[in-house]
Amino acid sequence: MVLAMKSFIKSMMGKAIKQIVLDAIQKILEESQSQKENIYLQISLQQLELLKIKGL
Repeated sequence: MVLAMKSFIKSMMGKAIKQIVLDAIQKILEESQSQKENIYLQISLQQLELLKIKGL
């Protein structure tokens, strides 16, 4: 019984750790996507500014 409980606890801890890691990876991916979108927005704004300077 004690061994079964230890095995169960170890299994649950392993699943919890995996979920924490997956959650962290998901957050990193979301932040990366946000940064990518911000970069594209900055480029677009710079292109608009260049057009404005050129008088187009």
